[in-house]
Amino acid sequence: MGPLRPIRGMCYEALPCTSEGVDAGGECSKGQALPSPDLLQQGYADQWGPDGRDDLGTISLLGSNVVRVYDAFGVESRHDHGAFLDRAQTVGLHVLAGFHTAGLCPDFNCFETWRKAATASFGLGFKVQNAWHPVVAMVVLLNEPDMLDFVGIDGNTPNCTQGPARCRVKASISALDGFLSAEKAAGITPGSVNLTIAWSSSMHSSVDGKVIDAIGYYGFQDMVAGIANPYEMCNYRPVTELAELQEAFRTRWVNSVNVASDWEYVQEEIAVIYDSLFPMSPWFLSEFHGQNDNQYHNTIVRELESIDGYAQSGAFMGVCFSQFQRPNQIKGDPKGLFGLGLKSIGDDGRTGKVCVEDAREGTPTCRSWDLKCLDPSVVPYQRSDAVATAWGGRVTGPGLCYNMDNALTV
Repeated sequence: MGPLRPIRGMCYEALPCTSEGVDAGGECSKGQALPSPDLLQQGYADQWGPDGRDDLGTISLLGSNVVRVYDAFGVESRHDHGAFLDRAQTVGLHVLAGFHTAGLCPDFNCFETWRKAATASFGLGFKVQNAWHPVVAMVVLLNEPDMLDFVGIDGNTPNCTQGPARCRVKASISALDGFLSAEKAAGITPGSVNLTIAWSSSMHSSVDGKVIDAIGYYGFQDMVAGIANPYEMCNYRPVTELAELQEAFRTRWVNSVNVASDWEYVQEEIAVIYDSLFPMSPWFLSEFHGQNDNQYHNTIVRELESIDGYAQSGAFMGVCFSQFQRPNQIKGDPKGLFGLGLKSIGDDGRTGKVCVEDAREGTPTCRSWDLKCLDPSVVPYQRSDAVATAWGGRVTGPGLCYNMDNALTV
């Protein structure tokens, strides 16, 4: 594996949904449930593997050294995930593996669900002997917990009675607690696997009031305060010894934030104050969408090159660019490096059986989905070529539509 830094990462949420297959409510295949978001499971092998569309190979050829996956833990616990990790290793990609944030977290206490999800993953390929699979560079415990998008005992969002800041901190500290408990019980040596929470760039104040009306770094301060005194900050008593929790935070923690703005704005709002407020931890952009109304080729190249230069030294590590495939299930005009074409991938043109488990009962629902080629000619943005230009890569791969017939975007 090559160096992790600077991070030239690709966000990978490539659900097999064509624009024609999404109804007005955002559901895929005209009213069916969305495909499983756990893309690491073996049923998706024809999408990311070398015998199919080979998304991981394509990501590597673009010049990426990191792939961020969002729902590697907590969605599916019965099928192998190791082949995805092995393929990432083969093509030289570090993996940032995320938990499914919208999981069972009653009263914003995520300990037990996160503990079980991590424990299950160790039997699916994430554990190799007494260590993490070597491609796993970081675990993303939560994605935008400030949205409070969790599931309570009754299946609805838990009632936040102590204020949103304390609720999000309780979820964050308890998720870390459950993860560390599972890791310890499995006898896993942490090695160089870092930990993070990807905060949104919404404007909030930190739980202790030390950061006021800030984007992203309110969450950085939330964790500093919550780890120092979890009971006072969020009415949570850790199962893990507090000293162990604090040591993991001191030695393994990385701050991260999802942003949908230009790089100059991020520098003005976060970079200029970061070293004075958070000297102990590195940080990176866990999602970088760029400015919504300026997504053109030269702008993307310029911003990614500037980010790359800034990440060469200091606390800043780099970026995960959002995202690999256009997310047709999201309303509006979401951006992706690739659209989906008409040509089918694989022998029968479908994924294998991919599964999602009920958050409360754990009952799996499995089905296969149409699998289409990747179209890099999504106009007018040319995002794939922009990324490859900035990172010294190229836009190619066996799953690209221009290597096939009928390269029409759907």
